[in-house]
Amino acid sequence: QVLGCLTTLRYEMQTAIGLMALDESQYFDITDYELELEVENHDQGKQDFQQFLEENQIAYQKAPSKLVRFVKSMKNS
Repeated sequence: QVLGCLTTLRYEMQTAIGLMALDESQYFDITDYELELEVENHDQGKQDFQQFLEENQIAYQKAPSKLVRFVKSMKNS
């Protein structure tokens, strides 16, 4: 039985601070975005990412996984 469909498009770009990935996920009538940074050094990467967010006026929000968001929105539909 199909309960719904979750589709994610990933856009990747190598930056000076690491591999930046923007995920665009669509499920039910929702489109959400998630920005990730893949780095070698966790502590330096965290600091660099925080600076990137501040410079671009992006508020940091800890988010549950895509699957959790999908299931939660399925229960609310």
